[in-house]
Amino acid sequence: MRQSIIAIALCFALSGALRAQEQSAVPIEFEFHHELAPTDSGVGVAGSFDGWQNVFPMAQDSANPIIWRRIVPLQEGGVAYKFVTYVSLDGLSGVTNWITDPLNPRFGGPFNDSQLRVTNPIVYYLLPKEGTVVTDNPPRISAKISWRNDDAIDLASIRLQINGEEVPNAADYFDAETRRFVYAPAEPWELGEYTVELSAATRSGASTKTTTTFEVFDPNAILELPYEFVLDSKSPNLQFPDSIETVAVNGRFGGGVFQTLPLQGPDRDGIWRGIVQMKPELPVEYEMVINSGYFNNDPDNPHLSEGQKSVAIRHVEILPEWRKFSHRDGQLFGSPTGFVTLWGIIVP
Repeated sequence: MRQSIIAIALCFALSGALRAQEQSAVPIEFEFHHELAPTDSGVGVAGSFDGWQNVFPMAQDSANPIIWRRIVPLQEGGVAYKFVTYVSLDGLSGVTNWITDPLNPRFGGPFNDSQLRVTNPIVYYLLPKEGTVVTDNPPRISAKISWRNDDAIDLASIRLQINGEEVPNAADYFDAETRRFVYAPAEPWELGEYTVELSAATRSGASTKTTTTFEVFDPNAILELPYEFVLDSKSPNLQFPDSIETVAVNGRFGGGVFQTLPLQGPDRDGIWRGIVQMKPELPVEYEMVINSGYFNNDPDNPHLSEGQKSVAIRHVEILPEWRKFSHRDGQLFGSPTGFVTLWGIIVP
């Protein structure tokens, strides 16, 4: 009889411990985008949360069969995991492939395991992913927000900032039932880099925030690339008897806007340099301005327009090129000359 009472007490204690563990757990919804191979039976997630002992099978999204999801209750702390494909669910023996989470920028270790720091609350899967370049414009901002089972989210605490500017009514974009956040801007964004911060708090007062930085890019846009103007004050083609105090370049480098670009120099070889942004493959007329009053064509540029002006074209370099040769164009050497050493820098 006494042994039965002890056994019942142990069962109640174990049941209470499990319930307490369940209450302190944070439901994490893993998500994996994958097209199942004909030879595989399914997709799952495995990780340190159960000692890498088993595969937790994932369910296909009914509307999009390449999306697989699985909610796993996890205790607070760090976990490592990977997605797997399998032919059977017999432990790990049926696994056919191990895959690092493509939506999670944090991974490491000898096997590139994906890493997640579970907190209460937690903002994770904030997309677009850190360090990515996106071509969808406007970009879709999405994330998952979760919290402990014995706590609750404070909807009024949810904040979304884009480059430091707060988006009004961020809680309107959060579904508390699915614990998913989706913000789809109505207007296209300017091309460039953006930092998005999403923060939230629970009713117990715990809070968290996560940031991601990414670039919005248009592959069809005409970009501007750097172009270097150079004036060699010792060039035999330059007919200027006085000392050179200042050098500038006049032109419409940005399209239709007239600009004056001051050149820096001279260096020890008498070279003046300046860099300006130009659209590729677009001819630009320009002139050199010496000492603020002498206007002339570039003495070392043989390319002239129909109006007899120097022309600069920023070509898109597919192959590497040599730049900064040690000897200038037109440099003379005394006779006899034993040998001449050429050096330069190759630019990819």
